[in-house]
Amino acid sequence: MNDSQRLLVIVALVVIGVVLAWLMLEWGDGWATGGRRILVFYESPVPEYPNLKFQHGIYTAKGIPDILALLFGVALPLCLFATAAFLTLGRRKSSQ
Repeated sequence: MNDSQRLLVIVALVVIGVVLAWLMLEWGDGWATGGRRILVFYESPVPEYPNLKFQHGIYTAKGIPDILALLFGVALPLCLFATAAFLTLGRRKSSQ
């Protein structure tokens, strides 16, 4: 595989991973998304209700089963990113 083909594969893996994550996951505060919480970045208080807090983070998208969102939104993109990193940092075959 020459350098241009290698670059094309790396870019394709990254783009596919980003698109999958974007389709399966969404950013929100936990109230509007209605999905399962995957990762919370920060909490903010609700001014009207002092005991409530918004949890801003990444949630599964509405209408998608949790297991599919975790597989295709988290696990598969991470595998694709790892493969792209391996191709980027891996040794190139010497062309002698």
